[in-house]
Amino acid sequence: MVRIVYQSGTSTHDKDFVECSDALLKILEKYENVEIHLIGPLNIRKGFEKYRNRVIRIGYMNYMSLLHYVYKMDINIAPLQINVFNNSKSELKIFEAALLKIPSVVSGTEPYSKTIQNGHNGFVANETGEWVDCLSQLIDNSTFRKSMGVNAYNEIVPSFFIDNEIRNVEKIYRSYIHAV
Repeated sequence: MVRIVYQSGTSTHDKDFVECSDALLKILEKYENVEIHLIGPLNIRKGFEKYRNRVIRIGYMNYMSLLHYVYKMDINIAPLQINVFNNSKSELKIFEAALLKIPSVVSGTEPYSKTIQNGHNGFVANETGEWVDCLSQLIDNSTFRKSMGVNAYNEIVPSFFIDNEIRNVEKIYRSYIHAV
């Protein structure tokens, strides 16, 4: 079974999930070996009822339980509507998946597009056909999927590692102190 996870967090992500809903329905139709795991409250279209035995709904859980649960997944998705608000969101969802060596398929928001090297450490998808193609590549080829997860871990995690950020903040403070 190939497990795709979406962490909605809150019901405010209903509109974001619509960005990939058609693609996920096509994936569920195409692949009998795929499950979609939806964590958090989310209103989904009626079309998903047909696949209710492969659409797993999970409620809120504490952070460590969430990481333990997501660790068992194969593909992370982070759909977002492309707008000014979402272009200012962080890369947290892909960073957390990268920590677990899980590749992500994401919408083309500015932060996601800057972080993902499309086809190497994740995928950026902007329309239904792209979502289907990217997910299909990961479902069809477990070696490629695992390799992409390792690439995400090796490339995304270090760029957001807290020690690196602390060093950057220290440099800023030092340059300011020396300038004064």
